[in-house]
Amino acid sequence: MHDLLPILSNIFFLGKLYRVDVTWRKDLSPCDGCYGYTITDGKDKGVVYVILDPDNFSQETGTRTHRGHAIGTMLHECVHAFLMLYCGWDDCAGCRAAEGENGHGRAWVRLAMEVEAVAWGMLRADVRLGAFDLRAIEYTPCADDWERYYDEGRVYGAVGCSWPFKPDSEQSLDVLMGRSMELDERTRSVLYRAAVRHGEDIVASQLVREQEKGGC
Repeated sequence: MHDLLPILSNIFFLGKLYRVDVTWRKDLSPCDGCYGYTITDGKDKGVVYVILDPDNFSQETGTRTHRGHAIGTMLHECVHAFLMLYCGWDDCAGCRAAEGENGHGRAWVRLAMEVEAVAWGMLRADVRLGAFDLRAIEYTPCADDWERYYDEGRVYGAVGCSWPFKPDSEQSLDVLMGRSMELDERTRSVLYRAAVRHGEDIVASQLVREQEKGGC
């Protein structure tokens, strides 16, 4: 993972994560049920420490392999590290609001969605960053966010992003979609096109039925 960090930094984070240190630690105490966290050094704010659990594997994300889940968690923490290093949260009330109370606000979600899109589209890597995990995120994606995530016109070719929920995640899917459609009237059409492309017939049919009922 230490060897992989500079590669991930160059691909996703402008090569700016050269002051990040990676540590393995079992039974992570700062978070219940998580596989990694990121902290800054109180003495040197220019250094960020990413702590990862070596027993990192969970079917909840839909990732099929231990390696994929570990890399997904690494990228999740790298997003935190990038924002910690290059955003002045302490000096800006608006920035602190974008960060979110637990670090998964608008800034983190939007960057995580972009990173996941590149990982799926360019690298064809089976990774999840948790950008759609309702238990953690503090921002609801709008139509523009979904559109960028499923953009097929990116410079590296059609994005291979999978639908971000497992078949048994109907409740989470409904909740996040509902929130997004309430915030942005374009969300419905964007998600409909994405659902059709990914063969999510049940989701597409549901969106059509709600539209016929006069939903927003």
